[in-house]
Amino acid sequence: MSDKNSNAWIWALTGLGVGLAAALLITPEKGEVMRERLKKKAGEKLDGLLESVEESLEEALDNALKSEKGEGDNGKG
Repeated sequence: MSDKNSNAWIWALTGLGVGLAAALLITPEKGEVMRERLKKKAGEKLDGLLESVEESLEEALDNALKSEKGEGDNGKG
């Protein structure tokens, strides 16, 4: 399953790069304006990504601790 996740990340980053390159090539804005806009958007996306990673790590840690204590999800909610 880790291969699937790795491939998904590679494709996502590739798509991001292609999208950024296309935006730079077809933008009618001045370079400085576009750089500021890209920096803002990249910061927003990075914040979202870091938040998702943090949530995933917390969930994984919680699951690992439950598993270690023998409190696995056995349907007894």
